[in-house]
Amino acid sequence: MAKAVLKAVGGLSAADKETARQWMVEGHEILRGRVAGSIPARGAATITPGTSDQTIPAGLYLNGEQTIRGDAGLIPENIRGGANIFGVTGVLPAAGVVGIFGLCGGEWYADYVYGGKWSTYGPTFTGSCISQIPAETTPDGARSRTYSTTVTTAFTGVVQISCSRSFNVSVTSGNLSFSSTSSGDKVSEQHVFNLGDKINISWNNGQRPYGIMLLVMFLRTK
Repeated sequence: MAKAVLKAVGGLSAADKETARQWMVEGHEILRGRVAGSIPARGAATITPGTSDQTIPAGLYLNGEQTIRGDAGLIPENIRGGANIFGVTGVLPAAGVVGIFGLCGGEWYADYVYGGKWSTYGPTFTGSCISQIPAETTPDGARSRTYSTTVTTAFTGVVQISCSRSFNVSVTSGNLSFSSTSSGDKVSEQHVFNLGDKINISWNNGQRPYGIMLLVMFLRTK
């Protein structure tokens, strides 16, 4: 059939035959990988996310693995509350007071204050890393008391004990053991409070705490 068609049109000229031969040779070389392509190539690369978009230009021939880095630390607990990074919304409270507990005239007041008001003895605080200790009245005749709470969001911070007069009070959590026996303010060394850690706040003064104004504050530093 092909011969009949070629014969009908007078066959191929010498120039046509040479052109066909070159096409065949070039096609053969391309199949063998000997002819360089004109599409720009991009080899293996690793992309680390930053503060601006990064793009792979269109029209490239990717001849290597393209890796976009991830980070196991990209979780809500590591991102400031309300901020959104790559679709992950943070829940970490801002630096500052994340728990406040007070003893006033024999009555104990406490609040983890997650956006709410705690008691008539204090202002409003927002953000919290510590669970609530319910307010209660110190039992008649009590000379000591221990209150327990739990870390609900891990944080690094300090404890500040402030008392209107000499009073024995201590705070323990994990390897933290911090106490004060004098009036005024006393601040602990920085401590890592892990999720689920138990916190004990105790006083033991040998007398009822009438006339005492005591605050135990937990402050997140980072």
